[in-house]
Amino acid sequence: MIDVGSNSVRLLAAEIDPNGGARAIERDRVYVRLGDDAYNFGRIGARKLDELEFVAERFALRARTLGVERIETIVTAPGRQVSNADELVDVLADATRAPVLVLSAENEARLAWEGAVARAGGVEISRAIPGGEIQRLAEDRLDACPGLRSHGWGGGSIGPVMAVQRVPWSRD
Repeated sequence: MIDVGSNSVRLLAAEIDPNGGARAIERDRVYVRLGDDAYNFGRIGARKLDELEFVAERFALRARTLGVERIETIVTAPGRQVSNADELVDVLADATRAPVLVLSAENEARLAWEGAVARAGGVEISRAIPGGEIQRLAEDRLDACPGLRSHGWGGGSIGPVMAVQRVPWSRD
């Protein structure tokens, strides 16, 4: 998976076991700072798009070299907040030769929440910390936390914000 956010582009290559669990075999991150252009200009400029294309192409090649069977690119706030979002998606699709999905603010918040909860192991969680890598989960689990929304702040995203109190969480 290639995760394109406001500040960084991340690679997560993983092996999936028969039970649906995942084990990371490669992680990488490059700070491209698409949010700077989004905030200052309302669009991603040519220089940032060129840099993004280079990074995405390199990450996709690395994943294929590792034997990854399915590559998918996930785009968060930049795909929702710039006037040239279609151009952004086209650059990524051409660079990776793989599907590109722009997450809605609601799905971004839900996935961040699910990722935080999955790591908590029964600990009470009072907030989700923004700026982490997106944990791709099955669509049927996205409705587990209604009312979560990722709110934009300027040109970037402040991440998941929830209108709930402390929630004791169990995986059972």
